Amino acid sequence: MNEDELEEERIHSNAMYADEDEVAYLQEYEENMKSFSGVLPAAVKAFQEDACNVAHYNDIPAAASFFVILGQICKDFIKVPNGFSVEDSRIHFLQIQTSGTGKSTLYNFVGPVSKRVFKMITKANEKNPDGPCISEEQWKLLPTTLRYQITNNILGVESEVKENFTL
Repeated sequence: MNEDELEEERIHSNAMYADEDEVAYLQEYEENMKSFSGVLPAAVKAFQEDACNVAHYNDIPAAASFFVILGQICKDFIKVPNGFSVEDSRIHFLQIQTSGTGKSTLYNFVGPVSKRVFKMITKANEKNPDGPCISEEQWKLLPTTLRYQITNNILGVESEVKENFTL
């Protein structure tokens, strides 16, 4: 037997799977997760991995939760122009799954993480007598390539810098 046949035999012999449809679904899910997780920034992957240690098979909701938190953090610094108005840059995420799939477990992980992040931001801003470290006005004054590099650095993305900016 080759590796694929052994893996299929292992899945079929596992008593926790009810039928062949469920086995096929889980195999497809695992393949999709490999390709999905492969393109995420390092910080997102780390958050996703930690979240999935407690909320199994919730890779996509875990990654989405990371971006919800990030959007909430950045909402005052990022403006998306749309005609004469500005769009909200935050991600609005609603997780709908059947019962017993880890929705509450995922929230039990994400909720305290969110609260801790916002407490840290608030504490840092209170310790800075001049206000937040960088304001929206200051951010806009930075060259685009530098803003891009700072954002990538924070998210753990490695990219070639095209200009003469270094961190």
